[in-house]
Amino acid sequence: MYVWETFEIDDLMTRFGSRVFGATKSIGSRIGISGFILDRMALDYKKKILKDPAYHEKMTTLVEFARGGETPFIMH
Repeated sequence: MYVWETFEIDDLMTRFGSRVFGATKSIGSRIGISGFILDRMALDYKKKILKDPAYHEKMTTLVEFARGGETPFIMH
């Protein structure tokens, strides 16, 4: 979800002349996308904790990392 939404936002930003992550939809060629997505996930998680300090007493957070295609995704 985060990766696809990031590509959509980046494509929309192109309309305003501010592509952030590169010229293609290839995850390996978009500079900085891994750090951006991890920071975004951390922000969403932090908001959950701030909204409900007892979050962990009621909920479990599961983070799944997967990739598609033939080219591996390598974080730098």
